[in-house]
Amino acid sequence: MEQLTASVRALIHEVAERFGVEVVDLEIIPGGRRRVLRMYIDQPGGVGHKDCAFVSRKVGEALDQKDSLPFPYDLEVSSPGINRPLTQIQHFDRFRGEQADVELKLPLDGRRHFKGRLDGVEGNDVRFVLEGEEPLTLPLENIRRARLAVDPWERIKKERNQ
Repeated sequence: MEQLTASVRALIHEVAERFGVEVVDLEIIPGGRRRVLRMYIDQPGGVGHKDCAFVSRKVGEALDQKDSLPFPYDLEVSSPGINRPLTQIQHFDRFRGEQADVELKLPLDGRRHFKGRLDGVEGNDVRFVLEGEEPLTLPLENIRRARLAVDPWERIKKERNQ
């Protein structure tokens, strides 16, 4: 899959941050003649349809003005959803106490997939607690993919009890 250049990523992050929005993830999905540039955004209190449309318009204008991408594209902007990806070290700290699914690049004790509770960070390492096991420390550079593993029914129960 194609990679976005550092300058394109920086431009997208700069535009989003100007409007108080965090870029959670960016990806290019190959297609026929046009590729899809998909970005997931978030902000305190969450994002709605209007936020996505606004950011899409502003990022699209900036990319077109700078003629940043060497191929035709469709820009998709959406919320990361309830089981959002964790792509930056600060995400693992922000969601401390939440359940997550983590896939490693290289196995740890013969395993690549872990499901457990996030327990914060130490430098560039993620602390992770598996039920009934000793806590793990996972180096961020060994994490291929990580997502929150939120049970929507548990979330509703928790919110009602607050």
